[in-house]
Amino acid sequence: RKETLVGGYERSALVRSKLRKPKVSLRRLQQLVRWLNTLSSSSSDGSSKPLSVRTLHAELRSGLVLCEVMRRLVPGTTYEALHKRPRTRATATRNLEEALGVVWRSGRVNNSRIAKASEIYDGHPKETVTRTLNEIFHVYVAQDVRKRAPRILGWFDGLLTAKLPAAATAPPHLEVWDAFADGKRLAEVLGYFFSVFQDRRRDDHDEASLLSRVFANLRDLDVPLYWTPQEWSTFPDTDFVLVQLDAIYDRLRDCPAA
Repeated sequence: RKETLVGGYERSALVRSKLRKPKVSLRRLQQLVRWLNTLSSSSSDGSSKPLSVRTLHAELRSGLVLCEVMRRLVPGTTYEALHKRPRTRATATRNLEEALGVVWRSGRVNNSRIAKASEIYDGHPKETVTRTLNEIFHVYVAQDVRKRAPRILGWFDGLLTAKLPAAATAPPHLEVWDAFADGKRLAEVLGYFFSVFQDRRRDDHDEASLLSRVFANLRDLDVPLYWTPQEWSTFPDTDFVLVQLDAIYDRLRDCPAA
């Protein structure tokens, strides 16, 4: 029997994709944690300690971090019954339900990849919790950045001596990591806006030192960082590359040339 096509795809393939629950690697989780740190201004105890993979569950279980994340991702979000000092399981899970309610009402997520409030509170199953964060990032961040990617990459391309390959600028941007992995194009863009960076490029004798200085300068410019220099050069992840390039574009696009 001939397979029914939906939008050019086989219906059975779309169903399998919808039901698939992708695994989240440790490296991906580390990047998700860095992303959370750019959205959540404080930890669940009210301090400004950044989240880490080790402390992630302890911080998520109160619901405060997730509520703040969804408030940042969905403009206009308010909470009617947020417990700012949840001391019991009941108050913490109610906070989590408030945040998850924003997620569910959007109608954008794959609900099979979103944990229940009780699962996040208990941290079990662990894969369900990390999958929830990955789905929220994918839907509310990565998908939107991919829509803007042609404009973002076109801006970079206009500043570069060595133009980006078509496979980097055109969807699905399969070669975007290869194009930026060694740091040279990022360094050239920084040099376009800041002559002091351009003058010091000769001091970088290898890829590692160049990337370290690029990321140090981006940090000084208050650009949100989702990578370490080492991971940037060794860990291809198209979504997070595009999100990082978007952050650089957003910070520098209105700056005058050096």
